[in-house]
Amino acid sequence: MDTNVLNYLGKTDDSATLSGRGHCFIDTGAHHFAKGSGDFFALPNPGIHLTPPSSELHHDKHDEERDWRAIGENRWAEVTGDHTDVSVA
Repeated sequence: MDTNVLNYLGKTDDSATLSGRGHCFIDTGAHHFAKGSGDFFALPNPGIHLTPPSSELHHDKHDEERDWRAIGENRWAEVTGDHTDVSVA
């Protein structure tokens, strides 16, 4: 699927297609994560490079999650006018 999912769901007018490039973190336990990155839409199979698990990637994943949550909370505050701090320590 290379269409803009938010456009498909009627949440945005942006009809740009997705590149398929990205990454994801894989929890391997013991506070270690691996990272898969590459072209998830490549054919005939996704072109993904998997890095070995590390504690550094554990921290990278949590930093990225914190940043995305901040973006979501800011957007929620803009939409609802609710500026209550919902951050988790």
